[in-house]
Amino acid sequence: FFSQPINMAQVTGKVLGCKQLKSKDLWGKSDPYVKVICGDSEYKTDAIDDSEDPVWADATFAFGGLDMESDICFIVLDKDMGGDDEIGRAHVPLHLIPHDEPTTFTFSIGMNAPKKNPGTITVEMQLQPPEGFFD
Repeated sequence: FFSQPINMAQVTGKVLGCKQLKSKDLWGKSDPYVKVICGDSEYKTDAIDDSEDPVWADATFAFGGLDMESDICFIVLDKDMGGDDEIGRAHVPLHLIPHDEPTTFTFSIGMNAPKKNPGTITVEMQLQPPEGFFD
């Protein structure tokens, strides 16, 4: 018999933008979008055409039912006709996200980059920890 924990964390936030993205296209600039993954849930922003410095006006995400040991992952991709290419990614442990107010972070997305830094992503996040987690 398995029971689901009653007090689970929730994270809310916004993808604000990326800077200095490295192009994955042979000609021109990338058409970036961001996939946000946390637990079993996923959110995608719209793609921004031909941009190294995309900005999203309304890219809000919310994930609930999360274990505090989870990570939230931001994957920046280039939208292409033949399949999307990964530009870079950042992983953030949930327990490092402030819970008192929304906080803006800028992360390198060079986690899997072999040589050059593929750019940065800026997000705003807030964590609602399980009741009693910090007691």
